[in-house]
Amino acid sequence: MSPPASDCSRSPTTSPTRRDGTSSATELTRPSAHPTCSSTTPASPPSTTAPSSTASTSPLDEWNAVLAVNLTGAFLGIRALAPAMQRGGYGRIVNVASLAARNGGRIGGVHYAATKTGLLGLTRSFARELAACGITVNAVAPGRIDAGMVAMTSTRFNDDYRASIPVGRLGTAADVARAVAFLTDAESGFITGTTTDVNGGGHMQ
Repeated sequence: MSPPASDCSRSPTTSPTRRDGTSSATELTRPSAHPTCSSTTPASPPSTTAPSSTASTSPLDEWNAVLAVNLTGAFLGIRALAPAMQRGGYGRIVNVASLAARNGGRIGGVHYAATKTGLLGLTRSFARELAACGITVNAVAPGRIDAGMVAMTSTRFNDDYRASIPVGRLGTAADVARAVAFLTDAESGFITGTTTDVNGGGHMQ
């Protein structure tokens, strides 16, 4: 029996201390030179720059503001675009998440990490709902990209972070654009509900 036809005309639904008093933190070891193709294991990602507020102290108005942009904005954007795509029987949607959605975030704060994680769930929900209409919905999760927000942290922090990335460099806007171009290609119609990590190996799963 053939499956029932999908109705594509409808709009989509809306550092610690141990008990003995000693510190459990470990000191980050910095390589003396740019990482090369050696057998040396890259250093752990740096954590020397803390977010302006922690999970327990983040102001509610700050939380709501970041939620409105990063998650509600994407939700409303897809809802606005989807009906026309449904009528045409074709569409490609790519949400821009973050490595923070994978590792809890080290710089942006709890609101940033939480909203980028929520964006991955939003991506999967819309992907399932719109697939029968020829619309794919995917996400890319960039790691540390040498643009924009990178300038908000120190050179030392960025150098440390670079040393922790297996490929030995920060990402570029072009790296992210190539992933988006692949996911939006007309031939990528069998790929939906996925998250593509663009982080130089800084996070693997």
